[in-house]
Amino acid sequence: TLGFAKNASVIKLNPKKATTAATPAERKLMQELDKLKLMMEELQKQNEALRAAAGGVDMSALTTKTANGTDRQGELEKALKAKKDLEDKLKKQEEESRVRQEALRKEQIELQEELTALQEAGMEGLDEAVRNSMLEKQRKLEEQLESEREKFKSVQSQVAKEVDDVDAQINAEYTEEEAAFVKNNFEMKTIMAEKRKQIMQEFTGKKDPNKSAQDDKMRQQQEEYAQRGISLTYFSKDDERPHFINVDEDLFRSKRFMYFLDKPLTTFGPKGDIQPLSMNVVKKHCSVEYGTEAHTLIGGNGEVFVNGKRVKKKTRVKLSVYDRVVIGGEDMVLIYRWPGKEPSDCMEPDADLCVEEYERALRKEKKGKGGGASHTADYSSMSKEEQEAEDVQMALMDQEITSLLPKIKAGKKLVDMLDRDCLKFDVTMSKVVASGGKNEGVEVKVIVTKTDTKEKTYLDTFEFEKGLSVLKDELTRLRTAIDNDREYVLSEFADPINVFFDNTYLIGTATTFPEFLGYMLETEDADKKADVKSVVSMKERCGKISIDWTPMYHPEDESPFEGYFADSKDLLGKSWTYKLQIFEVSGLSSMVEKAYVQYEFMGELFTTETCEELTSNPKFDYSFVHHVPIVDEKFLEFLTKPLDFKLYVCPHISKKSLEPVGTSNITVLQRVAGKIGLPSRSPAGSRGASPTSPGHGAADAALQDQVLRLTRTLASAQMKLGDSSVPMTPRTRKTLQLAQSQDQVITELEKKQKKDLKKRKKNLKKMLARWEEKKYPFKYLPLGVYVRVDTADAATKLLLSLDFQARDKEKK
Repeated sequence: TLGFAKNASVIKLNPKKATTAATPAERKLMQELDKLKLMMEELQKQNEALRAAAGGVDMSALTTKTANGTDRQGELEKALKAKKDLEDKLKKQEEESRVRQEALRKEQIELQEELTALQEAGMEGLDEAVRNSMLEKQRKLEEQLESEREKFKSVQSQVAKEVDDVDAQINAEYTEEEAAFVKNNFEMKTIMAEKRKQIMQEFTGKKDPNKSAQDDKMRQQQEEYAQRGISLTYFSKDDERPHFINVDEDLFRSKRFMYFLDKPLTTFGPKGDIQPLSMNVVKKHCSVEYGTEAHTLIGGNGEVFVNGKRVKKKTRVKLSVYDRVVIGGEDMVLIYRWPGKEPSDCMEPDADLCVEEYERALRKEKKGKGGGASHTADYSSMSKEEQEAEDVQMALMDQEITSLLPKIKAGKKLVDMLDRDCLKFDVTMSKVVASGGKNEGVEVKVIVTKTDTKEKTYLDTFEFEKGLSVLKDELTRLRTAIDNDREYVLSEFADPINVFFDNTYLIGTATTFPEFLGYMLETEDADKKADVKSVVSMKERCGKISIDWTPMYHPEDESPFEGYFADSKDLLGKSWTYKLQIFEVSGLSSMVEKAYVQYEFMGELFTTETCEELTSNPKFDYSFVHHVPIVDEKFLEFLTKPLDFKLYVCPHISKKSLEPVGTSNITVLQRVAGKIGLPSRSPAGSRGASPTSPGHGAADAALQDQVLRLTRTLASAQMKLGDSSVPMTPRTRKTLQLAQSQDQVITELEKKQKKDLKKRKKNLKKMLARWEEKKYPFKYLPLGVYVRVDTADAATKLLLSLDFQARDKEKK
C-alpha cells in the first residue's frame, strides 16, 4: 500500500505510456557503468604491466599458506586495509577537532564582541563581578581551545605510531616488489568498491550520510532546531539521556526529533525550554519534572494525553518507559524513552498504535458528550446478516469521520497561517457504485472549496491527509527560516491551493443499459446522451456524456452490421463485435483542466485519452472495437446488467495574483511568527509612550523610526545607483516592506486629515456661532478628557485642531 493507504489492501495503478526510452537518471546510470567498465580495463592493464616489470615477484610465494590458514597475499591486504582504516580515522578525528575548535573560537569572538559593545556604549564602569565573570569565561574558552589542540596532537601521534608499526611489519615480511604488486591490487579493489557504491547511491537515490554536503545541511538544521530545544535523531540517536521521540504514520516524518528531559523541570510551549513547531502547542502547555528514577508529566494550559487518557491542568502523571504522550494533537505524538531502562517484557509501540489510541480517546470523549456523527439505516428490507453488516459499516464511518474532523480543523488553521484564507474544508459522503450500478454504500470524502471563486474538488481522506502532511513540513521549514532570518518561499507545487486542487477525482457516473447489444441493434438517438450523476448526490446531474455503440460483422470489417437478432439466445456460439465511441461530456458546471472517462467491460478496465484542455465540455473522440469470438451465457448475462461510465476531472484553479507564501509575505510573517505589525500612530502622526512602560515606548518608537528611515534611504540609494549586485538581506527586505506598509497607512491618514481640516475651515463661522450659543466643551482625543474655553479665539484654535473634537451635548 506504499505506506500511506491505511485502509486498503491494493491500489490499482494506471501506468502511462513512456515518451522516451529511458529517464535522464537511467541514462546517467548507463554512462557511469560504461565509465566503470573502462576504468576496470585500465586498472587491469596497469596491473599486468606492473607484474611484467616486477620480474622478481614470485606468485607462488605470495600464495603460500601461513600458520593461520590464509595466504601471504591475503595477510598483506589485511595489513594494508588496517593502515587505510588508521588514515581514515585520523582524517575523521581531524575534521571533528576542527569543528570543535571553530565552535570554541566562535564563542570567543561573540564574547569579545559583547564586551566591546558594552564598552562602546559607555559602560566601562560596569559591575566588577560581571566583568570578572566575562573575563573568566574568556580564559576558560582559551583553555578548552588549547586542550582540544593538544588532544588532537596526541591522537595524531598515536595514529602515526600505529601506521609506522604496520609499515615496519610489511617491510620485514615482504620484498619491495611483493608489497608494490599487492598494494596496486588492493588500491584497484578499493577504487572499484568506492565507485560501485557511488553508482548505487545515484541509482537508488540513497545519499551517503558521511557526505560533507549533507552533513553541512543537517548541521544547519540541528543549529536551527536547537534554538527551540529540539534535537535531530540524525545526530543524537545514540544519546543515552531520557527523552521523548516523535512518531508519525508517515515513515519519513517518524522518529526524526528528540526532546531531551535532562533538566529538573522541562517546560513545553512558546518561550519554554522546548518550543515545538506544532500550531496547537500553547504557552506553558505542559511540563516534565526530572526525578532520580522517573519523570513526572504535569498538565498545563494545553491538551495532553498519556496512554489515551487526558491529563488535566496541574495533574501529575508518573511516566514509564514506552508511555505514549500526545501534546496538542496528532502533530506531537511522542514515546517516552530512557536508554538502559527499557522493560524486557514489551516492545516499543509503533506510530499506528499510538495514533489509534489517541483517536479512540477523542471518540470516547465525544461520545460521552453526546457528540459524533449519527447515521440511521432502514432495516425493514434487510436480513439479520445485512443489518449487522450495515451496523459495522456505519460504525467504521463514524470512526473515520470522528478522526477526520480534528484534521479538517487543523487544515483550515494551517492554510489561514499560509495566507490562503480562501480555502475551506468540509466532510461529505460519496456513494460507492460498483460495476453494474449496484450501490455498495458510501465513503467519506473531503470537499475543498475555494470560496472566492466557488471552485470545488473532492478528495479521498488519504489524499487530504497527504496534502496536510506536505503543508506541515512546509510550515516547519518556514518557521525555522523566520527564526534564523533566512529567506524561504514555498514552491509552486507546495502552495496550498495547488496541493489540494491539483488532483484528479471522480466527479460523477453515467449509468447505461446495454441489453440492446445482445440483439445487435444500434444505439437509439435518445440513448446517445446519458446523464452523469454526481457521486455526492445521485439526484444531482453534473453533465451529459455522448456515447454510441455500432454493431459490426468483424473487427477487421468496419462496415455496420445489417439486421438484428429477435432473441439474444440466437447469439450463443457466434461472434459478437461492436465499436464503442465516446465523443464528449457537455454541460459541466465548472471549467476543468484535465478529464478522462473509464468503464469496465467484461472485467477489463478501459480508459479514454486524457483531454488536457481548459473547458467545460471535454472532448475525447474515443473509439474502441470490442470483440467476443464465441458468445456464451456469461456474456449475455453481463449485457443484462447496467454499464457505468465514470468521469474523472482535475478542476481549473483561478490563478489570480496571489502573493507567494514565504518569508517576504507580511501576512505570513504576522500569522506564523507575529514578527511584523504596523506601529500605532496618533492622528497627528506622533508616537506616544507605552502606558505600562513610561519613556521606553518613545525610545523604542524613535529607534524604529530611525531603522525605517535608514532602510528607505538604503533602498532608494540602491535603486538610484542600480546596484543589483548587493541584494538586500531578508531582514532588510522585511523592514522595507514594513516601512512601505506604514507609509501607505500614514499617507491615507494625512489625506483624511487634510480633508477634515478643509471642511472645518469652510464651516468655521457656523461652528463658532454654535459654540458661542451653547458654550459646549471639546474632547482632547489623545487623552480622552474634556476641556472648556472662555474666549472665541481659544475656541477657534480648538475648532481648527485635529487633536480636539467639538461636543454639542454636555458630558460629565
